Amino acid sequence: MEKKSFNLFYFVILISGVLYTNVCFSQNTPTTWQDRLEALKNSFNEENRGDVSFLKLLGYTYKRIIGSQTVKSDIIDSLLSYNAPAILHLPPIVMRDTVSRGDSCVIRERVLPKFEIISIRKRLEIAESIGEKSLLTSLRQQLNNLIHLDYEYLELEWSYKNKHFKSLCVVSNEHGGFIYDPIGSNILEYTTTTTTNTVERLNSKENLH
Repeated sequence: MEKKSFNLFYFVILISGVLYTNVCFSQNTPTTWQDRLEALKNSFNEENRGDVSFLKLLGYTYKRIIGSQTVKSDIIDSLLSYNAPAILHLPPIVMRDTVSRGDSCVIRERVLPKFEIISIRKRLEIAESIGEKSLLTSLRQQLNNLIHLDYEYLELEWSYKNKHFKSLCVVSNEHGGFIYDPIGSNILEYTTTTTTNTVERLNSKENLH
């Protein structure tokens, strides 16, 4: 049985100005951005479930080294332009199964990621509607602290639910490979969480007392 719910507090947290960076990528994956992208293109993680299973990396184009403050500023402006992509995390899909086993029952709960790819404009509108009026300033400050000269940047092409999206991705093999991408950094390592609980049943005598 699948249960979907929407919690306003949860929603407020998810659209706040917090950037996910390269820490979202598994330590067991390739460490260079070149190997990481090829791995994503050629063998997408089949363990992904929920909305992550709809996301595919189609390809990428290398741009250049971030060699000046002007280039850095241009990249940040592009990442925050109204038409740039942004991830809107939604309350996850929760699926529960109950299996009877003699005097007990096993309840398994699976939490599947759910999200939409929207524009920065839409993300700002949503933030403003719930009273978060400084989101753009916060995002700009975080990107300014995150991106440094001599990093490199690429253009990634994605497919998600039969729509195509392009994003700017900042990388540096000297600093961990991936630095930031508005799509990939936020969702690619979200996986299914499974929790199993066993509940003992009371026997008939106990039920009478």
